[in-house]
Amino acid sequence: MANTLITAQGGAVDKIYRHDGFSSTVDNSISAPSSGPGDVAVRSNDVIVSDWDAEEKIYQLTGFTSTVRNSVAAADDSVFGVNWDGTNLLEVDVLDDRFMRLSGFGTSVTSSYVGQRYNNYALGWDGTNALSGTSGGTSKKFHKYSGFTSSVSSSVSYPSTYNVRADAWQHDSNDAIFWISTGSTNVMQRMNGFSSTVEASFASESQYAFWGDPTVSPSGGATSTLSLLGVG
Repeated sequence: MANTLITAQGGAVDKIYRHDGFSSTVDNSISAPSSGPGDVAVRSNDVIVSDWDAEEKIYQLTGFTSTVRNSVAAADDSVFGVNWDGTNLLEVDVLDDRFMRLSGFGTSVTSSYVGQRYNNYALGWDGTNALSGTSGGTSKKFHKYSGFTSSVSSSVSYPSTYNVRADAWQHDSNDAIFWISTGSTNVMQRMNGFSSTVEASFASESQYAFWGDPTVSPSGGATSTLSLLGVG
């Protein structure tokens, strides 16, 4: 199955988009479950999206629809970044850069660490390692951690003039995804693996992304994706 790009745009728009490949072409869109959608991920058919506004919740939608299958309170006050490791919900708090692994799709924190600073808005997962980008101060880097720990195994730098929100290099894809804001131009970039080499890019106001094959779970097993693909 080809990789799928899913993005979320907040502000007055509050939409989640499914793209035609890695491009600006949108083949479907749904309303976010609340104002202020944040990071997006996929759990066996279903879109997961954080809410950074007043509700401070994490939503699991039914496939690629606006119907909420499940929701839980975020584990901290300012959770933007979310992902799914195949068994457990992963979250990161943007204010204190705290990465948290929850028990299943719940609220009980089973492990946590403080990551690189500052401003970890998004959270990627490659099946083994957590990934995130720092965009505060002059630290504009995309970090790959060693498993789910504070130890950094690799980093990619970007010019300090960029506002970087780094996401993805999802479980089945070797490509990192960056949302880059230069102040006047906002673009979504797909990198060549874990590097600063740009493979493809397009203008985008969506600030969060999932990039990967939704038929492959983070633990490597195949999943059904009828609802996500819009044929169920």
